[in-house]
Amino acid sequence: MADNTQTATKQDVLDATEVLRGEMATSTNALREEIAGEITAATSALREELTEVIGDSETKLLRAFYSFAESNQTRFGQVEANTNAVIARLATLESRVIELEKRLNMPPAAWGRADPSALRSGVV
Repeated sequence: MADNTQTATKQDVLDATEVLRGEMATSTNALREEIAGEITAATSALREELTEVIGDSETKLLRAFYSFAESNQTRFGQVEANTNAVIARLATLESRVIELEKRLNMPPAAWGRADPSALRSGVV
């Protein structure tokens, strides 16, 4: 079909259709590749950003846990110190009770049977 003024035959229309189909297929494939490339790039960027955010969150969590552990360690130290102070005071009380027992010459087993008025007078 060299001249535009001539009428097209059925074969001319079929040939033109085939050419258009080929051009459309080429354009479609190029568009698909371009879209796939853009999706891949966007996915990679999103993956990198997400990895960074997760890493930052992990760092924040670890800092919070370390801070919590340090404060608990301080509390445990205080509890241990208080416990040791109570034990020391208890030991002092026990030694004072033993000194009283020595003065009264009374064994601890006799406490339950002793008369309180007899303890004051020194007679058991």
